[in-house]
Amino acid sequence: MFAYFIRKMPFRFTLAIIVGVINGVSAVGVIEVISQGAVQRNHLPSLVWTFFGLCFVQIASRISSEILLISLTQDMILDFRVKSSVNLLESEYKKLESIGKPGLTAMLTSDIDMLTQSAHLVPNVIGNGIVIVFSLCYAAFLSLSGCLILLCFLAAGACIYHILERLPRAQMEQVREQTDVLYGNIRAILEGLKELQLSSRRKTYFLDNVFIPSVQRFRSLYSKAMIGYSFAVNIGGMLFIIAIGFLFFLFPFWLKIGPAVSISLSFLLLYLIQPVSNLVGSLPDLRRAEIAMLRLRHLNVDLAAHREQSVDEPSGDIFLPKAGGAEALICFVDVCHQYPSQSDDKTFMLGPLNLSIREGEVVFVVGGNGSGKTTLAMLILGFYEPHSGHIELNGQIVSNSRRVHYRNLFSAVFADFYLFDEVLSGEHDSNMVLAQEYLNKFDLTHKVEIKKNRFSTTKLSTGQRKRMALVSSYLEDRPIYLFDEWAADQDPVFKKVFYTELLPELKKRGKTIIVISHDDQYFNCADRVIKLQDGVIKPLLDSKVS
Repeated sequence: MFAYFIRKMPFRFTLAIIVGVINGVSAVGVIEVISQGAVQRNHLPSLVWTFFGLCFVQIASRISSEILLISLTQDMILDFRVKSSVNLLESEYKKLESIGKPGLTAMLTSDIDMLTQSAHLVPNVIGNGIVIVFSLCYAAFLSLSGCLILLCFLAAGACIYHILERLPRAQMEQVREQTDVLYGNIRAILEGLKELQLSSRRKTYFLDNVFIPSVQRFRSLYSKAMIGYSFAVNIGGMLFIIAIGFLFFLFPFWLKIGPAVSISLSFLLLYLIQPVSNLVGSLPDLRRAEIAMLRLRHLNVDLAAHREQSVDEPSGDIFLPKAGGAEALICFVDVCHQYPSQSDDKTFMLGPLNLSIREGEVVFVVGGNGSGKTTLAMLILGFYEPHSGHIELNGQIVSNSRRVHYRNLFSAVFADFYLFDEVLSGEHDSNMVLAQEYLNKFDLTHKVEIKKNRFSTTKLSTGQRKRMALVSSYLEDRPIYLFDEWAADQDPVFKKVFYTELLPELKKRGKTIIVISHDDQYFNCADRVIKLQDGVIKPLLDSKVS
């Protein structure tokens, strides 16, 4: 954490340290004034103003240093939040799938929360550290031999703490790994709520064999780690207390020191108890924050290594559809893509596919479960890269450097869609009027409105939210639309509106439309129907087949 401040914010961090040094010097000055007052009672009136002046400087410098460090820590957390989110959004989709939603959720919530919770310790740790350093310097000024004895005890305590901390530190790293498992199980409860409530047997099995064991393991690892840290912190802290007792009771008999030095040293040692205790007590939380920061840093490095390339094209319209639709808009040339099979451990091959979709065409993609429809959609949208072959747009190969530009030509409603509150409308005001009409046709106007490019609410049923997602996609006014099983869970009335009104209206506006569908009664609404079976295109007994 401190290395981050030095690297990213050197000036502000140095300023905070300088102000902290002033705090440490003034704290030592307060001890010296009190010591002088205890020895030279006749000088008390002249020491009063010095005492209160030093107290004011100490308080002001400590508050200033803490304000600077609070600002630094919050800027660090902001930087990690923004950088992690941006890297996530700009990384290859396949890489994000390999990490998994539980792992990503834990990093963006648990790890960031750990940094936030530990951030308030940084000002105290740095402030106490500076006070301890200047107190030791003052102790050396009073008695060099006494300071060396104290340093020996502190070094011994630090070594013992380092040795005792190894096991709880390893356990704390296991706690962090178990957090990913726990987040995955919590996500399973939230997303599988209906299934678990529907089957008592499944619910009991999931609780007894999956969720409760993961929670118990988390509790066991966390308890062992914190107990280990308790031993390390208290044994290390006790050595400092022993050092104080040694210097307070035995040291004066070994070396003849004056009463003034003895009193000053006694006050100093008593004063150091709290800063040392606070510093040592903060170490477990700082270690947890270090583990969280390392995971976030590794995540950002990993995501940056899989960041999608994006370069400025020499012509802004290189990917825009050509007028007339004579040429293929999207063309698959010997495209193959491999992915794990849903039914076993074998690899499933999609392709080789040779497919063309023309501008302004309405294409339906059909096929059974596991036939490769969703994977084909992800290839069309540019989320997956072909393992062999290539994809062309208007005769231009969609290379890695062009994939982001290519993807921005699409608007899609996925089967596992997410509905944003915000609506991104196109350049034409008429689109908003038509969208309002579709809200009415989809029976949503009595529940939701579009105000200032936002839905008034999204807290509706799944079917209603899916209709809202369709309207939101419609408003984006992109050249190409893809709808993944949109009508699967819709009422017949809304299904008819989708196939017989919205799709023809989009086609009339020159949009290219790809629909993944099982509704064979509406196949006549398509210009072509493409059937996938076992990863390859199969013919249909219909004139509209590719």
